[in-house]
Amino acid sequence: MKTLKALVLIGAAVLTFSTMQKSTAAFGTTTVDGATTFKSKCASCHAVDGSGNTPIGRNLKIGDLGSAAIQAKSNAQLAKLLPVGRARCLSSAPV
Repeated sequence: MKTLKALVLIGAAVLTFSTMQKSTAAFGTTTVDGATTFKSKCASCHAVDGSGNTPIGRNLKIGDLGSAAIQAKSNAQLAKLLPVGRARCLSSAPV
């Protein structure tokens, strides 16, 4: 059940993020395909399962998207975190 809730959260976050015009332009896409977007833009830090168990995720101490703390956040709170997370991941990515 925790995995299903995490996947729903991931999908909702990606959908929210990709419908924000500024963020959509930053990703260079206008179509909404949450799973594909998450796998290509987020999983390198958050892992495919949302656990954050990746080299970058561990380095940045990224929390599990299925955790109670993340699950308790509103969609508005998550939408505010997405650009911050993206900037953190990009700043730590190898050049």
